[in-house]
Amino acid sequence: MPFDVQYISMADFVAGQLEHLIDFDIIVVDLGTADKLGSNELHAVRSKFKHYPFIFISNHLNNDQMRHLVRLEGRDWLEHPITSKDLFESIKRVETDLSHEVNKNFVHAFISAGGGSGGTTVAISFAAFLKRPTRKNTSSSVSIFDLDFANAAVGSYLNIENSHNLENTLFSPERVDLEYLNVIKKQHHSGLDVLSFYSPRIPNTKQGAELVLRILDITAFQNNHTVLDMSSNNNIWNDKILSNVDTITVVTIPRVPLLRNAKRIVKNIQSSSEREIPITIVVNKVPKNIIGRTVKNKEIKEAFEAHEIYWLPSEIGILNQSLDQGELPITIDPSSGFCKELNKFSKSILEIKQQ
Repeated sequence: MPFDVQYISMADFVAGQLEHLIDFDIIVVDLGTADKLGSNELHAVRSKFKHYPFIFISNHLNNDQMRHLVRLEGRDWLEHPITSKDLFESIKRVETDLSHEVNKNFVHAFISAGGGSGGTTVAISFAAFLKRPTRKNTSSSVSIFDLDFANAAVGSYLNIENSHNLENTLFSPERVDLEYLNVIKKQHHSGLDVLSFYSPRIPNTKQGAELVLRILDITAFQNNHTVLDMSSNNNIWNDKILSNVDTITVVTIPRVPLLRNAKRIVKNIQSSSEREIPITIVVNKVPKNIIGRTVKNKEIKEAFEAHEIYWLPSEIGILNQSLDQGELPITIDPSSGFCKELNKFSKSILEIKQQ
């Protein structure tokens, strides 16, 4: 099978300049005389792209150099001189190994620090990014589950009305199975499965938690990725869900009250979870010129210094047009600053090692 090959210089590689190369499956690094082995730059870029399989090529290595190579955790190593057949067979071996590994279905939670943060828009856009066909994966199944039953904002934003009354199942959650979900879910024309119901009674009942967790279990089993648009309210199922997801994103805007709430949310998650879960901060609706009481970027970095932070520029026109038309921002203007930064954020989430 032919490979789509993209080249990059060693200088750009050790500088970590791989972001513009999309959808690569395997990274082949020719170390030549191996003078970069043991360098901080090489270890940094390997760490940055630790979820990709590496194949290393080099001249003959002494024992000390080989020890450095082992620390880079490559899938294979070839010694010069090599033939095209050698490299092809190495790539095929790595591909075979990867195909035999168990593929986990991932769950990604999005939490708004408060009303107006734009968490629903970010969650929907992230789900759309996951669904986008690539050379690497043309058939990824993605579901977005709206857990704000008082608003059902996901369905509204996507202009998908779901008339199913989920409260009819409130006292009989055992009815929820794959067949039931296939009947009640809606599908966006992008291919996203959408579970968004206006059922305001559900958060106020003990049975509601059992129903929500059962739906989540089944949809997570059914899909490669499940995106959760969490309510900013502390519903009774939040701790249970957040302690078992793979990634968490807290969405805020650069205003003092919401940033404080975002910090409180992060602290609560960390104190209630028994395991370490990657938490990313998205600062949404960032104006081009930060003035007034808007918090400076430096202050936000200091407040969330232990977490990755991504900044999404304020592009009200595009987002309003997206809402009015029930379309995704990437459909309205994929080259916008918002979409470009969102793509960077989305890529980073997929690179996080899932536990």
